[in-house]
Order: sequence, then structure tokens, then C-alpha cells
Amino acid sequence: MLSFDSDIKLSEPERELNQKLVALKDSFDKSIKINKPKFYTEPFLNVKDFIESTTLYEVIQSLPKGGLLHTHSAGVTNIKWLIKEVATMSNSYVYTQHNDKNLYGQLGVFQENKAPFGFEPLKEKINSEPNFDSELYNLLILDRNSLSSTDDYWVEFEKRFMRIMPLLSYRPFFKVYYKKSFLDVLKDNTNHIEIRFIFGNLFDEKNASYPIDTMIEDLIAMVNEIQKTHPKFTLNLIYTSFKFLGVKEINNQLEEAFRLKKKYPNLITGFDLVAEEDRGNAINFYNDSWKTLDSLERKTRMKLPLFLHAGESNSIKNKNLYDAVLLESNPHYSWFSL
Repeated sequence: MLSFDSDIKLSEPERELNQKLVALKDSFDKSIKINKPKFYTEPFLNVKDFIESTTLYEVIQSLPKGGLLHTHSAGVTNIKWLIKEVATMSNSYVYTQHNDKNLYGQLGVFQENKAPFGFEPLKEKINSEPNFDSELYNLLILDRNSLSSTDDYWVEFEKRFMRIMPLLSYRPFFKVYYKKSFLDVLKDNTNHIEIRFIFGNLFDEKNASYPIDTMIEDLIAMVNEIQKTHPKFTLNLIYTSFKFLGVKEINNQLEEAFRLKKKYPNLITGFDLVAEEDRGNAINFYNDSWKTLDSLERKTRMKLPLFLHAGESNSIKNKNLYDAVLLESNPHYSWFSL
């Protein structure tokens, strides 16, 4: 009786559709009992192909959905596509040494004969070692079966992003990467995406460094192009920084975030801090930074809500959830993993 949809009255076509969906769900449950009795305790990647083969999934995929409100710069699109696309670039390289200088499997773009030691042309590496693309794929996803109980899962998780992030600074790839990401979202009938976005300077063969605004202008151009065929598609960016930075650096990034918010008020929607919670600084470590918010709001006449990650912790001493609430960090978008 208290449910938000308790007073909804279905029309006859809606009741008919609901009956069919319930029948599909029942069929899905029966199929699980027969084919995947351990379905609900299996790692997701073990059952992903099975889920995608079902009629129920096909129907759900075709339904319109609101927005993808939690994703990150280096984790938006398909990894198999990424490897295939990067391998077509003559200036793409992969790090193949096993030492602490770089990550094995780290991708990058360099001018011919100017790649640092340990980097090999990706296309040549894949052609010479047919299984290398599969090995690289496993390095860029987090498959539970490839991890042992002694692995530090957070370290392994962050390595996946670190192997990809250098690619996103190369402007030609930056453009195709995000266009592919937006089209992937639209394929699932999702018309809005909000990205925890890491800002930086792009480069290409013409310029060693473009202003940060170039990233935004390129994204706006992509959105405008996509809206010609998908007029309802929209994009928002949450300015994202890192919990391992010092107060002075976060102060500078807050100023930059407010500058961008003022220049692109409908695109920039908030500010976030990411990285492993138990190793990084606590939210209250940045109290002096949060105290600058009021003055920045007055200066720019703009509000920049906080969307702080909090609760991704194994420590009973962690107080970040309390501080996130006290700072009025938006609870609808923060990732509260309890």
C-alpha cells in the first residue's frame, strides 16, 4: 500500500504485456534450475553469456531506460572493441616488460622510434603472439577467476584503469572512444550518461598539449553530432579528482571545476574524489578545501554539488559516510557500498 506505484492502474495492453513479462521471468527461473543451478552464487562473468542469450534479457535491453548515472572515464565502453581499435593505430604501443617502471600491458601512443624502453608496437605484438590480445583483454578487465586470495583486489582494480588512461590523452583516440561509448549507451536505449570525468590535456601530432577546455569542446561536438539522429541524448560530467592528492592540489582543482561549471553550466554537474578509500585521504582531510566552496560559489555565482564516493571501506574506523552526509554530498549518485 505504501509503494510508490501502488495506485497505478494498468490498461488492458499493459496487463497483457505484464503477463508476458512474468511468463518470461518464470521461464528464466526454470531455465536456471535446469542449466545453471548455481546461478545466483556464480561470479557475474561466469553467467554473463547465459543472461545475454535469454529472451528476457533481449526484452529488457529493448526497453527505454532513464540514464547511466555512475560510470568512469576509463571504464565506459567495450574492452574487446578497445583492443581491436587501438591495434589499428600505427602509433600505439604496449609495455611488455615485468618491472616497476610501468605496468605490464600498459597502452600508450608515441611517435615512431620515440617509444620508451619496454614498449612494443601493439599490432606487431598481437601478430607475433596470437594469444596476446586475449592476455591483454584479461589485464584490462577484472575477472574473479584470474585473481587469487592473496591479491590486493583494489590494486588490481586500479591497474585496469592505469593501463587505459594514457590512451585517452591522445586526441584522435579520445574522440573515437567517447563516440563509441555514447553509441553503446544508446544501443541499450539509455538516452543520458553522467561520467565521473578525469580532466587533463590532450595531445596529437600537431600539438603536444591542448587546453583542458578542448576535451569539453570535443565532447560537445560529439553530442551535437549524435543528437542529429538521437535528439534526446544528453551528457553530464562530474569533475573528478583523487583522494591521494594534497589539500593545495584539491583547492586548485576545485577552482578549475568552478571555472568550467561557469563556462559550461549545463554540462558540469558536480565534483567527486575517487581512489581506494582505506589507503587514500579521508573526506575530512580536505576540510580546508570544503571551506572554500562558499567563496567559490559567491565568486562564480554557480553551485557545484558534491558527489563524493563514500563507504567503499573495510575499516570500522571509516567515517566518510558521515562526512559525506554532513557535506550534503548528493546521496542519489554517490556509491554507498556497505
